Amino acid sequence: MQIKVMTVTYPIDATGVWLGKKNGGLGHGLYNGFGGHEEETDPDLEFSAKRETWEEAQIKADKIEKCGITLNLHVDKDLLVELHFFLCREFSGIPQCTEEMEPQHFPFDKIPYSSMWPHDQLILPLFLQRKKVIAWFLLNNNQVIEHLVKQVDDLPRVHRLLKVAKI
Repeated sequence: MQIKVMTVTYPIDATGVWLGKKNGGLGHGLYNGFGGHEEETDPDLEFSAKRETWEEAQIKADKIEKCGITLNLHVDKDLLVELHFFLCREFSGIPQCTEEMEPQHFPFDKIPYSSMWPHDQLILPLFLQRKKVIAWFLLNNNQVIEHLVKQVDDLPRVHRLLKVAKI
């Protein structure tokens, strides 16, 4: 089984959230926050999240806060993804289209959940309410088969859950 550690960042302002439509790869054609793989040269996941936000949307994430961690088992892809989610309330620059993403601003009441990963509708509203979440999702063909979502007061202070679990 392939195991990946990834980040997702949602830049938000007073009126809504910036999402990007994926131009290829995992999640092609879906709207998502900005993120991607942790690289070996990244000192920590916060750095990864900021780097990926720059690469995918050409904005500098000045301040981010971790809001969730999910473990997503894609049974059809033999893939386990540990996702670390961040909200970005302070950023500079205007989001630009890149090879990977086409950024678009959505008012909070018009977030296109039907064009996003199916588990986003279960966790993104909680993040936007400043709730912290730990969740597990079992997916097949990008559809949620089973899930467990838990709101927590504090997130674990580990770099990677799967490393702690020795997976």
